[in-house]
Amino acid sequence: MDYCTAHPVLQGNRRFLIVQKCAIGQRWISEMEPELGLGIITEVSSRQVRLSFPAAETTRQYAIASAPIKRLVFTVGDTIKTRSGEKYTITEIENRDEVLIYICENRRISEAELHSVFSHASPLHRLKSGFFDLNSDFILRIQALEWRAKHAQSPAFGFIGARIDLIPHQLYVVWNVVSRQNPRVLLSDEVGLGKTIEACLILHQLLLSRRISRVLIIVPESLLHQWFVELLRRFNLVFRIVDADYVASLPEDTSDPFDEDQLALISLEFLKNGPKLTNHALNAEWDMLVVDEVHHILEESPEYHMMQQLADNSKGLLLLTATPEQLGHRSHFARLKLLDPSRYHDFDQFEREENDYLKTAGLVNKLLEQKALEASDINLLHKVDPTLSPEKLRNETKRDLLIQQLIDRYGPGRVMYRNTRAAIPNFPRRRVHFYPHNATATALRTLEGEFAADCQNKSSLEYHYQQDARLLWCVDFLQRQKSKILLICHTQQKAVAVHTALARHINVKAALFHEQMTLLQRDRFAAWFAEQDGAQLLICSEIGSEGRNFQFAHHLILFDVPLDPELLEQRIGRLDRIGQRHTIHIHVPYVVGTPQEALIRWTHEGFNAFATNAAAAFLIYEKFGQAFQNSAMAQDKAVLEAILHATREYNTNMLQELKLGRNRLLELNSFNPAVAAHLKNEILSLEKESAFAYLMLRLFEHFGVTHDEISEQIHLIGMDHLTHPDFPFPPFRTEHVPVSFDRHTALSRQDVEFITPDHPMVMGVLDLYLGLEKGTVVCATWQSDSPALFLEAFYIIECLAPARLFIERFFPQTSIRVVVNHAGEDVTKAISFELLNKKTKATTSSHVENPVIMRDMLSPMVEKCQHIALGQAEKEKIKRLTQTKEIVRAEIERLEYLQQVNPNVSSKEIQALKEERDTILHSIQSARSRLDAVRFIIKGNF
Repeated sequence: MDYCTAHPVLQGNRRFLIVQKCAIGQRWISEMEPELGLGIITEVSSRQVRLSFPAAETTRQYAIASAPIKRLVFTVGDTIKTRSGEKYTITEIENRDEVLIYICENRRISEAELHSVFSHASPLHRLKSGFFDLNSDFILRIQALEWRAKHAQSPAFGFIGARIDLIPHQLYVVWNVVSRQNPRVLLSDEVGLGKTIEACLILHQLLLSRRISRVLIIVPESLLHQWFVELLRRFNLVFRIVDADYVASLPEDTSDPFDEDQLALISLEFLKNGPKLTNHALNAEWDMLVVDEVHHILEESPEYHMMQQLADNSKGLLLLTATPEQLGHRSHFARLKLLDPSRYHDFDQFEREENDYLKTAGLVNKLLEQKALEASDINLLHKVDPTLSPEKLRNETKRDLLIQQLIDRYGPGRVMYRNTRAAIPNFPRRRVHFYPHNATATALRTLEGEFAADCQNKSSLEYHYQQDARLLWCVDFLQRQKSKILLICHTQQKAVAVHTALARHINVKAALFHEQMTLLQRDRFAAWFAEQDGAQLLICSEIGSEGRNFQFAHHLILFDVPLDPELLEQRIGRLDRIGQRHTIHIHVPYVVGTPQEALIRWTHEGFNAFATNAAAAFLIYEKFGQAFQNSAMAQDKAVLEAILHATREYNTNMLQELKLGRNRLLELNSFNPAVAAHLKNEILSLEKESAFAYLMLRLFEHFGVTHDEISEQIHLIGMDHLTHPDFPFPPFRTEHVPVSFDRHTALSRQDVEFITPDHPMVMGVLDLYLGLEKGTVVCATWQSDSPALFLEAFYIIECLAPARLFIERFFPQTSIRVVVNHAGEDVTKAISFELLNKKTKATTSSHVENPVIMRDMLSPMVEKCQHIALGQAEKEKIKRLTQTKEIVRAEIERLEYLQQVNPNVSSKEIQALKEERDTILHSIQSARSRLDAVRFIIKGNF
């Protein structure tokens, strides 16, 4: 049996042939994913090849020039197995149009007919044939195996690789979301708390665990490049930007721009304006759909209809917004309906449930504080868990599960996460500064017109600010202040007018940022503002208050104040966010006797929205907004004072109600400090493993990758002497790259590659090395006066299942080590891996060629090892089966309960989940153990 690849390589005794042409029907193996079994080519184009892996019920598409795949070629004398399970011995081979025909005793078998479950050449076969490796290669292989298994089973898997600060509330949200089978959630943390980081980390974890492979991200055009850079720089995820330039660059025979790449990033504006493009997106099979700034998508709009179809066609869904109720309660409900149509099918029922949140939150608080329960409490809990008992209430784990079920069924549900600054320690303070000015009667009338235009979102007015009191204050402030300053106003016309007027008064480095600019122009001006010696002032229209992060600045000028308080919070959130290290100074110049002054008073005195994130802001705006607007325009002081008093009173009551009701339930659902602390400790513990850096540097050396220590925490790696063409070098990098294994260093040096167990280069090099036969067989001697024979065997438990089941979530690849002596005794605990590494030395001993040793000694030792490994594998399977049954049972029970209150939950949906459960359990029960590496040790003069 030989392997053929597109690269001429000779490794050990294995022969690799150059394949001139790929053809439909050929059989290939994935070097990176050997667990997929034997693949078959189903499509070939000039640039790409598509393989189907029947055993795993999945497909992969590769670029022909760099495909990490190997052609499987059997030779005369080999035994092959067909799809029907029959075995034949090859006597002759023919090549028919690049597809091999194996001629056996009484039939001709095309390679396309071969069985799709395939095992590599057995280490035992190599041992008996006398093909030995170096002891150092064996040790490196086992260390790589153990590290990969440790990483795969660590709670830090998929979390450790992000170039981010380990912020507890973000870690908890991501941990909670990825623990679900097909996550569909609304991420709605307050502005500045890291929704984008949470979404990207969710994608990172799910992609690394191979639970998802195809992702579509839809964002406002202004944020397109920002998302691309964030995904690449922080998470090593390379997304294809699908825009007009990319579509125009596609070959004529490629009509579907989503067919070329698994990970796509597109702007909402581009997607919605191309019916053909929209249809391609709807027909694609997405594992995850991500939509940023989703509050802009109105329920009755064509965009919402398109999003509804995309959401229905996607297994997972992440919606992002910092202001979930900005456009009303009904719009908020419409977004929840995208996530879980079964749970959110009736708006009236949804509103009734909201009124019951106070009661539910009270019960949850009693459970948390273990207070006495009333009869009504017990009745409600019995609806959630008919088997409720005092013992369950005393058990912390079961009590926590009961609280989760309460929140899901009688609270806001588990589809929404919203963390607030109140729950996050060490956030910067806000200090607001008001600057009142007097003006002429003409100026007052002009400002009244400006306020009316702002309220009606009119953009047709022309603005002349050369003598505006606010502008003159800005001139004076800029002359005195040397720090970076962000200025935001409502419209593009205002932003341009402010920029023009300032230029006539003073010479200041000022950049503009508004919606009439191209995306490239906006990116350039934002970057100029971010440079230390760049623009001192950035003048933004309202568009500048969404998505962009300017936490390096801590001065914000509000040239006007938006009527909608949630827009105000978005403005402040450009500076008031994670990473801000200074007190935020909010500067509000205004003219006395204008509607703007009234608006500032209402916002500040009514619900304190400048100094804090006002939790009841939307409710206040919905209740008092129109009345306030009317009184401000009419300059009716008595009515205005009455509205201020009513607003203050309403705000106090609503804050108390939200604190005890819905917001309390959201808080409990969105952050658990104990769980977050545990996960953070797991990540830090894995990061501190010095063995990881040592292992990686040795693997780099094995493939000819040089490394030089250029500082205490930074190495420079080079590819000058690379020995393998498939080494997974980081994308968009030159041949010499500075790398660090230290998080703090990587966060402070953006030019340094952050090397973690999650890094694509690390996972790729482990797969590459373990995919070789290097280090699988060693014959070693042990100098001693006590003669003995030992066989050290390493087995891998693999659970082969269709990719759609995400079986790694339930049963990650697990290794088993067994050591037996010549008497057949299990001495695994007595003789450690480290002891053998220290005491043994590789040899080309002829012991294994001795028929007596082979028949009477080695074979029984092999059988004993297999017997012990099978027993341990069975125990591991039982443990995994128990855990999996509990996870899936909870989801089935949830749907069965919801079906009682919601006819939209069909029996068919529940039955499908039960069938999936049965398939998962069957796959775990069918998990197999395979021998990966052996070391035969001759101790003394045996």
